[in-house]
Amino acid sequence: MYEKFDSPQLITFSLGAASTLQLVIDIEQGRIPNLDADIGRQIILDIMNINYCTRQLQNEFSDFRNPKSLYFNTIDRAYTNRKSQNKIADILRFEPSYHWMADQHCEALIGAKK
Repeated sequence: MYEKFDSPQLITFSLGAASTLQLVIDIEQGRIPNLDADIGRQIILDIMNINYCTRQLQNEFSDFRNPKSLYFNTIDRAYTNRKSQNKIADILRFEPSYHWMADQHCEALIGAKK
């Protein structure tokens, strides 16, 4: 993924996002046998953070694409993403407020700029 970007900030963010996105594939392939509500919740929050940070990065780098669109770039991977998120949703059921825990200001990027 890193060869798509020319900024150290974009490379660092994208490599960090890739580890979360790989977890989504690992869930579907049964490589996380202890998947529970806490792990599922954290993965969903991490995905939300990827989306928030991507929007911030796009303000500075207009051509930057969400790493999710690069990672889930085939029909099989997109389908795996959907099935994994459905598995997580089944575990979490309806939890109305946990999503407010997401880092809506992308503190990781703000800290990296200092």
